[in-house]
Amino acid sequence: MLVESVLRYLERGIKTVCESLELPCVILRPNAIEDVGGASPVFAVDARELQTRRDTERSAITSCVGTIVVLSDADSGLELVDALLQALADLFAPDASRSLIPSGVITEPLFPNGVRRLRIYPSRLRRGNDVIENGRYRTTLLIDLEIEEEMIYVGNE
Repeated sequence: MLVESVLRYLERGIKTVCESLELPCVILRPNAIEDVGGASPVFAVDARELQTRRDTERSAITSCVGTIVVLSDADSGLELVDALLQALADLFAPDASRSLIPSGVITEPLFPNGVRRLRIYPSRLRRGNDVIENGRYRTTLLIDLEIEEEMIYVGNE
C-alpha cells in the first residue's frame, strides 16, 4: 500500500513536468510489460529500500528511494533528457517540494471509521549516469523520500 502511494506521488510529479513542457507522458510501473513502441520520452517509476524507522499503533516514519528512469530516443537527443531531468530535479528539490507538488499529502479512507494520511517529502536527489541502450538515452533520478504516515480515527474507537 505504501509503495503504491509513493508511485502515485512520483507519477504526479512526472505529469506536472510533462504538462509544463507540453510533452507526451508515458509512465511504466514496476514489472509492467508494455510495448511503448517509438514513444519518447518514456518514464519508469519504482520505490525501493523501504525502511520503517519508527512505528506506533497510529503513526510511522518510513524512508525509501523513489526512482524515475527517463528514456528518450536518439533523435530527441540528450538535450531532451537533460531538460526533463532538470525540471524533475527542480520539482522534487527538498527545499521546494512542499509548495510545488500538492500531491505530497495523500489522504486515503480506512475501514471502518478513519483515514490514513501520508506526507511525502524528498530529502535528497541524485542523478545516475547517462547510458545509451538500444538506441535510447537512459538516465535515472534517485529521490530519497521521507514518509510520515498517520492513522486518524473518527467517532467510536
